[in-house]
Amino acid sequence: MPTRSNNQRSLAPVLETLENRTMLSGSVLPLDAGKAQFLDADGDLVKIVLTGPGSGEITFTQAQPADAAQLDIHPQSPACTLSITVTGKQKTTAIEYIMIDGQLKSFKAPGVALGGELDMDASVLTTMTLGDVVDGADLNLTNGGTKVAKLTLRHIGEGTQIMAPTVPLSLTAADWAQGGFLDCLSATAIKVTGDMTAAIRAEISTEQPETKVVSIVSLTVGGVYSGDVYGTGSIGSISARSLGAGSIGADSLGSLKTTGLKANAKKGILGDAGDVGSMMNLRGDDVADGKNVLGSAKIAGDLTAGAWVQGNAGTVSMKNLRASLQIDGKANVKVADALSLSSPLGGSIGSLSLGSGKITSGKESLTLKNASQLFATGDDVYQTATLADKMLTDGTSTFLATSRLFPSGSATVTGHTTAANTSAITNYSALGETRYSMTWANSDGQLYQTHWFLQSELAAMDFNFEDGLSLPTALTLKQKYTESSAVAGTIGMDFSDGYVSAIISAATATANTTILGHEEVTVPAGTYLAVKLEYDVTIAGNMSFSYGGDQYFGKFQVKSKATVWLTPDDGVIKVVSSYTDGGTITGQGGASDKGSIVVERM
Repeated sequence: MPTRSNNQRSLAPVLETLENRTMLSGSVLPLDAGKAQFLDADGDLVKIVLTGPGSGEITFTQAQPADAAQLDIHPQSPACTLSITVTGKQKTTAIEYIMIDGQLKSFKAPGVALGGELDMDASVLTTMTLGDVVDGADLNLTNGGTKVAKLTLRHIGEGTQIMAPTVPLSLTAADWAQGGFLDCLSATAIKVTGDMTAAIRAEISTEQPETKVVSIVSLTVGGVYSGDVYGTGSIGSISARSLGAGSIGADSLGSLKTTGLKANAKKGILGDAGDVGSMMNLRGDDVADGKNVLGSAKIAGDLTAGAWVQGNAGTVSMKNLRASLQIDGKANVKVADALSLSSPLGGSIGSLSLGSGKITSGKESLTLKNASQLFATGDDVYQTATLADKMLTDGTSTFLATSRLFPSGSATVTGHTTAANTSAITNYSALGETRYSMTWANSDGQLYQTHWFLQSELAAMDFNFEDGLSLPTALTLKQKYTESSAVAGTIGMDFSDGYVSAIISAATATANTTILGHEEVTVPAGTYLAVKLEYDVTIAGNMSFSYGGDQYFGKFQVKSKATVWLTPDDGVIKVVSSYTDGGTITGQGGASDKGSIVVERM
């Protein structure tokens, strides 16, 4: 890099009037009364004006007309300003190095392309305007003051660094190529019209604990932003068409927004879904209790990188959840994905952990009071086979209403009534106890019911489903699924002079299953986020039995309507079931019974 020298001034004559001069290779053109002008390599006229006391010189490494290799300015007052104008065909000129040895209030050079490096004291700087900053060129701003330095640049090249660790600033640019870095004390606003691929670090701090400090007021990128944003304090807002690979780290973030872009083939515009691919960690430091660590997030596309909000959040909305989103506190989350308590069969594509709040997903809306984790399925389905793998590790599972829910629980029987209208079985007597059980099995990921037992006041019905009543491996929310099976078993009735066991024939069981969604349910064992489903079974057929030396024939029907809450890790949490059962004996009459059973995990 060319160096400054007090002897350089003697290499060029002092100009009595401001005029174009042809300089020799390696020559220096001094500022005369704060002014100088020259023709650059394109023949454009470049004028440099320093207002206020001071001096300066322009160094050339080639004979004129030529671009300046280095500009040295020595302002002697904090009120000094520097301007560079370019007139001609190109209206731009290149300067390799700009060295400001002193304080400037403003520096305006919109037609200057910086090719190498700019160094200056920014203690009183209010505005600085440059044209392009070419690949690898750097800006070094030192001795930041209390006022915000407003930087306006055009195209910022690849690998460019703006180092201003003690300077509060704002930045406006057309775009910024990859590999760049902005280091500042704080930023009131960073606005880039096109794409930006540069890291940002704002390390403002305070010695007072629990005092909120703002590192970046706003970051607005018209195109895609791919880079790391780190603030020791809070960030007011981040907005971009989409966020590519990178990260966001701060105490808090007021708002996050991606807009996406609609494709237009006629205009050659490629679409942008508006995804967020930047990992995010909002630490929650110095955020008052009850306040939001994330104010809001409105993502036009998918969340494709992990995000951790260590506290409360406002409304967080996105199209699909394709990564881990963990919000430790309260939030309102909206996502197009269906969510499930178990990961999809093809592997996890996204998960949501929420301290409390409201979740709207697909066709479902639920309110949570406790920390919970849900998985994005990618489709509006619930994977029952995965539930089965976790529920039925031993292959079968049975819960009994009269003894213990698998593996532990309690049951209550309510609303029980019995009516008998028979002639042949006038000696019928109530069994005196209500028992209820279902047995499920899991074979190669297929969940199905194999056994159903009900002992009511009327009869003890023991049925085996020969074909198994299978649940589909994928259940769509609020869609009814119907399955049927042949039934074998017995119906036992108690008479004063003996117990009768009726044999059933031509019997069929039909089960209707409907996934209602997710719901928090509280039982004696605690509060669980569970899958809620409706499971209705109708069993009907013929029966025959011998009594008092005579053979009797008839028909029977049992209807059970159950609402079941279950989780992958704990199995059945609660069952609320109502039933009706009855039978008729040919030429003799019939009897019926109904009741309800509530089973809860202890």
